[in-house]
Amino acid sequence: MRNLFAVGLSLLVLEAVGAAKAADIPVKAPITKAMPVWSWTGFYIGGHLGAGVGSTTVSNPYGPSAFGDAVTTPAALLGLQAGYNWQISPQAVVGLEADTSILDASGSNTCLQISPLVVNQVGSNCNSSPQWTGTLTGRSGLITGVQGRTLVYGKGGLAWMHGDVSMDPNNQFYNSAAQALAVPTSLSTTRWGWTIGAGVEHAMTPAWSLKAEYDYSRFGNTNMTTPATSFIAGSLFPVPPATSSVAQDVHVLKLGVNYHMG
Repeated sequence: MRNLFAVGLSLLVLEAVGAAKAADIPVKAPITKAMPVWSWTGFYIGGHLGAGVGSTTVSNPYGPSAFGDAVTTPAALLGLQAGYNWQISPQAVVGLEADTSILDASGSNTCLQISPLVVNQVGSNCNSSPQWTGTLTGRSGLITGVQGRTLVYGKGGLAWMHGDVSMDPNNQFYNSAAQALAVPTSLSTTRWGWTIGAGVEHAMTPAWSLKAEYDYSRFGNTNMTTPATSFIAGSLFPVPPATSSVAQDVHVLKLGVNYHMG
């Protein structure tokens, strides 16, 4: 009995000593892992789709126009982009980007007519069909959001557009004599201009980001020959071809996705 009491007392003493030593052991603070810093530096490639509206304006060599000589061209677009970003500070990014888009766009309007009276005027039906467009721009942006995963940017630089413009004399259907004098004209050309835009891009993962962007592009003027036609005032009077200046611009809204390499 005495032996059991001694053993029990010894165990209690040892437990108390162990608890005292454990109390003296310093407790480490829990380890907190720092949030990773996002980086926008590197190459990227991606695609986009969108919609827009353009305008093709032709000058009237015969006088002030009754219908404004402007053709509106609603557009849908699909394309690719590629570029490189440099993150120059925790809050700033600069970069270069090139993109190209195929356009589904067309429109028509009465042009080259100086009076609403169709039968006695030198008027035509102007048609415009932009087909391709592209840009080569610099980008500059500010980093915001959690972990710096959102980029708000502006861009500007060169733009180009390829498309067709045609002019069909309205008088060609007046009678056979007017039709004989009517000679439609057309122009297929690629022209350079300038563009400005702005957008926001958000990194969903280290490799993939989504963006929304607005761009405005304006293209240099080009000359186009107007149709040979006729002036009707009791009799037909031939009207030889003249020269018209053609100007185009386009507003587009793009939604895109980018894959960031490395």
